[in-house]
Amino acid sequence: MNKLITVLACVLTCSPVALAQATNEALVVDSRSGKPVTQVQVSIYGPVSKKILLGQDARYILSALPKGTYTLTFSAQGYETKQIEVVKREEGSIAIPTLQLVALREGLASRYDDLIVSDEGDSESAGVQDRVTLLTSSRDPFLSASSYVFSTARFRNRGYDSPYGEQMLNGVGMNDLNSGYSAWALWGGLNDVTRLQQTSQTFEPISSGFGSVGITNNVTTRPSLYGAQHRLTYSNSNRTYSNRFAYTYTSGERKDGWSFAASVMRRIGSGQYSYVRGQHYDAWSYFLGIEKKFDPMNSISLIALGAPTRRGVASASTQEVYDLVGSNFYNPNIGRQGGKWRNARERKNHEPIIQLSHYYNNVAKQLYINTTFSYRFGQNTYSALNWYNAPDPRADYYRYLPSYFTRMADPNGQDQASADRYTELWKTEPNIRYINWDRLYEANRGNLTTVRDASGRVLAEGRKALYMIEDRHTDQREFAWATSGSWIPKNWLELAGGVNFRHNLTKNYATVGDLLGADFVHDIDKFAERDFGGDSRKSQVDLRHPDRIVQKGDRFSYDYD
Repeated sequence: MNKLITVLACVLTCSPVALAQATNEALVVDSRSGKPVTQVQVSIYGPVSKKILLGQDARYILSALPKGTYTLTFSAQGYETKQIEVVKREEGSIAIPTLQLVALREGLASRYDDLIVSDEGDSESAGVQDRVTLLTSSRDPFLSASSYVFSTARFRNRGYDSPYGEQMLNGVGMNDLNSGYSAWALWGGLNDVTRLQQTSQTFEPISSGFGSVGITNNVTTRPSLYGAQHRLTYSNSNRTYSNRFAYTYTSGERKDGWSFAASVMRRIGSGQYSYVRGQHYDAWSYFLGIEKKFDPMNSISLIALGAPTRRGVASASTQEVYDLVGSNFYNPNIGRQGGKWRNARERKNHEPIIQLSHYYNNVAKQLYINTTFSYRFGQNTYSALNWYNAPDPRADYYRYLPSYFTRMADPNGQDQASADRYTELWKTEPNIRYINWDRLYEANRGNLTTVRDASGRVLAEGRKALYMIEDRHTDQREFAWATSGSWIPKNWLELAGGVNFRHNLTKNYATVGDLLGADFVHDIDKFAERDFGGDSRKSQVDLRHPDRIVQKGDRFSYDYD
């Protein structure tokens, strides 16, 4: 312990002397590569307060500041924010060292490397003209860990669920207007081009918003903010996916003012490593961005991104079922077909986003305005089994469980023999434990039917579907516009504001996904037909198209905005 104190004292007493030898002109560089970091915003607070944006050479000159104590905050997209304290004791030059910014991708382990403790009452620094102290260089490590690592345990920061936070992409709100939940899945996998983020807790403001009750996060995808690189990535996992391939290209800001960025990624998983069977996973992601800098104050960027995904879903069951199969990881949505597991419930979504942004940075007038127009479209589907006038195909339906025969089947007594038989079948017969796909196909192929309307006219002949897979759609079309800006008219005054507009149209409808060997579906309400069998009009789903015959891909059942 004594040795540690000695080393710290040496650092504290010697560092001001070393800093005093620096000039009043210094660089902001990447801590790993040593290359200058561009587009760094420096916020100065003290006797004189202002903001400056560093140029392409990443140099800052602060010799004109009057005597006093200043806090300088250095912020750059893709880097951890750093704060330094400057104590200027007399007029003239101010000694500030070359500042190293740590890239966010270096992870949590590097966020404590630059921590320095400074004692402002140190006697050896009393005669020094000025002093620089590092205050912080990291994001909140707890927030970084809990945002993803703890999510599997349903942990929520401060107890607030996702709708109480605000998720933005280039300043545009991205929380789903129907559910309120954040939309990370819309750009899932695009790690290399979405790592530039601003995050705040509670109502702490960021450049594009005033904060929220929960977590506020803004993802920035400006191509000019990325350094020139080609990046090829492969990773292996035993979680959601088993293999991940990614390629990213960024040009950096070229001499002609153009910047380009592109990224493509694929994640695949057969589900064989999953604790729950049937959770296959196949996801692509793509990103394309172009930006043109017309002059030091004006830039325009156009980006397009998307993440088409297809994955199997697991559903919960009852404790009786878990006890019968001997596992709490049982998935009632699956069954064997052709020697492979097939999942009746799949989520398929692809909702691309196109954004056009204008950036105005007038450093001389301390005026900054960002405007983004955004359009989101595509499809979001969830498949499920449907059936008409046929036994329930779900394996864990309550009538197929042993408890049904001991508690509900016979009100006058227990059918213990049937209960014992079903207990044995659940433990030994896979077609009892899981969906029997072969039986569903056989039922459809054998259901040769002639469908007639109320007047006796033939509507269809062939194999009418008793079982089918339907796709339930919630397809969104959303136009959004967001403008945010700040102005510093006086050294002691900063004004910030913005405007947000979002218009969302969500179409809810069902389509025929898989006929399971049948030829068509008769689109009527099976429950109304049961309850009002003598009146065919009450069983119609669409009064404008009564007795509709639908096939694969057709809309049926319901369709509304």
